Amino acid sequence: MDIARSLAPFVVVYGTSGNILATDGTLDGGPPAVPPGILANARATGRDAVTWQPRAGVRIATVTVPWSGGSVLAGRSLRLVEEHASALELIVAAGWLATLAALAIAAAVASRLWPRAAAPG
Repeated sequence: MDIARSLAPFVVVYGTSGNILATDGTLDGGPPAVPPGILANARATGRDAVTWQPRAGVRIATVTVPWSGGSVLAGRSLRLVEEHASALELIVAAGWLATLAALAIAAAVASRLWPRAAAPG
């Protein structure tokens, strides 16, 4: 499965030296190449959770855990999450504009209902 196009999760199993033993995900025709610190950090801390961008337009969230024969990385595309975030930004912006318009209308109505007293002159 091509991780650049699919929203399905994928798994990569690494040996003790960091070599790929098995994977069900590919990127540009080959296995996804994770930054080297991910595997080292997972071995040192027992778990590593990161997001990374293997190439422009592809962002992946991963969790890596060590096992006696190496490490296992599970990942998934962040495309759907980013699309939802973009939609939420549009909704918030529309709400902000609607609030500004409502305040402007309320100010205009209030100024007509309660005109200021003329200054003595």
